[in-house]
Amino acid sequence: MGVKTDSISCPNCGSLDVYKDNENIFHCNSCGGTFLVNVDDNLLNAIKKIKTINRNPEESFTSGIVTKVKFEPEEFKKEAFEALRDSYDSPSYIFDEMECGEVKLIDVPLIQVIGHADVNYSRLVGFDREEVHTEFKKYKDISGNEHIQPIEHTEIKTDWHTENGMLSGDENALDFNDDNLQFNSIFNNLYAAKDDEFEDLPEDVLDSTKINKSSLNYLKTRMISSVYRSKIQPSGDHQKDERYDGRVTIEKTILIIAKVYTLSIKIRDKEILLHSPAFDKLGVGIDGEFPLEDDANQFENKVQELMDERDSVNKKPKMISNISFISAAIIFILLLFIGFGNNILVLEILAFVLPIILIIVGIIYKSKASNISIQYKVKMDHLDEERENNIKKAKQEGFNKFYN
Repeated sequence: MGVKTDSISCPNCGSLDVYKDNENIFHCNSCGGTFLVNVDDNLLNAIKKIKTINRNPEESFTSGIVTKVKFEPEEFKKEAFEALRDSYDSPSYIFDEMECGEVKLIDVPLIQVIGHADVNYSRLVGFDREEVHTEFKKYKDISGNEHIQPIEHTEIKTDWHTENGMLSGDENALDFNDDNLQFNSIFNNLYAAKDDEFEDLPEDVLDSTKINKSSLNYLKTRMISSVYRSKIQPSGDHQKDERYDGRVTIEKTILIIAKVYTLSIKIRDKEILLHSPAFDKLGVGIDGEFPLEDDANQFENKVQELMDERDSVNKKPKMISNISFISAAIIFILLLFIGFGNNILVLEILAFVLPIILIIVGIIYKSKASNISIQYKVKMDHLDEERENNIKKAKQEGFNKFYN
């Protein structure tokens, strides 16, 4: 610990709880910052280099990058309007009634960690085996003689065994603050971003930014989970009760500042946020809930009317079909029983002929009911398609008027 001084305040937080490490270097106990007083540029660069080498990746960032802005706000604005026009959920009147804000370029911070994870795990592994059981059943033949028949049943049993082990692997993971959850799709694209889409963050920005501890712990958990999921091998026929934990060694902690375009709109009582990464045209994300179409209830009523009409028209053929199949079964059993019991040939023949006729009738009416259902489905699809085309046309006209 250096010598305490009350004459110099920390330039980062203004605290007077400052200690002098040597002639030019001062350390602040309040914010943890280190700063220099009356020092030339060569010494300043040397100190920064030493700080980078000695920096603990779990306490501060080892490096930092920021995404480059690759296209203009007006380009994003047009893409945002096109996304509103093409969205299935946006209403037909969106461009007629929406209130539109200004395009903003914001900085969204992320943490990327690179390191190594050692994972200890345990799980139950199941191995299947067959057990055969024999059951003896009594039955009588046509003459009334009693017999015993062995019937085999095969049952699958699972034997469970505990498996323990250790897995290791190098991993990296990316996380962001909960306030920026809506930008998740953008962050996923950062993995595919090229090196020329980034610039190094200034050293003073990096030094003044603290690591979010909860994010760091979350990332460690993700790295452990990722190593386990990628390294674990299937075993036995079943696995359950998986448990794993481990230790993560962080090698690098990188601060990434993602440049993001945003545009807020309000339509009726709904607020919608549109966003896109400024480092590449990867599409526009839409967060929020659109209001319903004005004719939403009316459209649902039309669909319900068609469904009710279909059920009414289908009622008779379905009933005839069901009665035919049931009657065929009953007549077959009755006539066959009476005919064979009394040796009446006519009844034996009718026991086969009449059910066949009834089954044919049942098939004909079942096919008729099926055709009716298909016809009404075509009607409902046509109604839906017509409404969707009208909405698309209204949105295209609104887009042309609004954007031009």
